[in-house]
Amino acid sequence: MFLGIVQGLTEFLPVSSSGHLVLAQVFLGVKEPPIVIDSFLHFGTLLAVLVYFASDLKKMALAAAHFVSSWRNKDPYLWLVIYIAVGSIPAAIVGVGFESLFERMFSSVSVVGVMLIITGIILWLADIQKSKNRLVGNLSLADGIWIGIAQALAIIPGLSRSGTTIATGLFRGLEPKLAAKFSFLLSVPAIFGAALFSLRKALKISLGASLNNIFLSMVIAFIVGMFSLALIIQVTKERRLKWFSWYCFLVGIASLLAYYV
Repeated sequence: MFLGIVQGLTEFLPVSSSGHLVLAQVFLGVKEPPIVIDSFLHFGTLLAVLVYFASDLKKMALAAAHFVSSWRNKDPYLWLVIYIAVGSIPAAIVGVGFESLFERMFSSVSVVGVMLIITGIILWLADIQKSKNRLVGNLSLADGIWIGIAQALAIIPGLSRSGTTIATGLFRGLEPKLAAKFSFLLSVPAIFGAALFSLRKALKISLGASLNNIFLSMVIAFIVGMFSLALIIQVTKERRLKWFSWYCFLVGIASLLAYYV
């Protein structure tokens, strides 16, 4: 239940869900293979994104379905689909190409500590960045590529996926709400891919805990994730990401102290 709350909060708040799951599992002494728990928790937060952005996803699906007739009219939601598809490529390449490296990082408290501090710096800089308030009709291929690269780098535990992608969107001059929306829509293929990849490995491992308990953690991750999405979108609109930068500094430094001392 606790890990479900951690996942629901940190998957969308810019404080790194992977980093917090590493810390929670280490300090709570969880014996269940992390890959098993993570796969179910990611399905919970994936469902939260699908429900919260159902309206936008519907528009994107309709635009894609009418691709032949609508591409000449520059339907912004059609291009949003394209840019998200392009933005998903870097994470797929990095995740598959450096799988063993990232798996080793998922057992390192020191890596999490350093990356949380870097996340805090990124959030601080993004908050003071002046936005050009570019809307969905002004998105470009370069936006998708840069935000996609940010998402790929955020595979490192402790480097927040939502934080780095939202910040990159703000650096690119996107309107704050659009930067957050693009970040979470981009997370759909990323979270789905990560969950399937983890589930494939999890099926090869005999569960040491009740499947009912793991399913409960997934439901909790979904419920808490819905509230987290609403909160981070409001915080991004108000340009208050500094709230989370201070938190990342605190937890990052505490993690390093705990590791070395």
